[in-house]
Amino acid sequence: MQFTKPIASLAAFVAAASAVTDQASIFTPGGLPGRCGRDIQNSDLAVALSPTNYANGAHCGQVIVFQHNGLSVAASVEDECVACSGNGVDLTSGAFQVLAPLSDGIISVTYTL
Repeated sequence: MQFTKPIASLAAFVAAASAVTDQASIFTPGGLPGRCGRDIQNSDLAVALSPTNYANGAHCGQVIVFQHNGLSVAASVEDECVACSGNGVDLTSGAFQVLAPLSDGIISVTYTL
């Protein structure tokens, strides 16, 4: 049974990745580079993670699906949100408006990192 250990390790990894719910606000980078090194346009589908989840860039380029009120958007990790705490995130206006009107300002989102 040489496959038992890798399968058990994979199962533990999948179980560790659980959905979280927290606040998402809007950020407008205006073409400036994010902490991941790429220029970010307001219209891009991009996200800035809290310092804890940004983890020194460990998730740069990772695509995360955010859900809100039955809608979803896939956004690429491109920046760190130093004002975010816990699992809070900043979504570009392009990503945010897929989920809710920009006038909402802050919404609750669910995602898996």
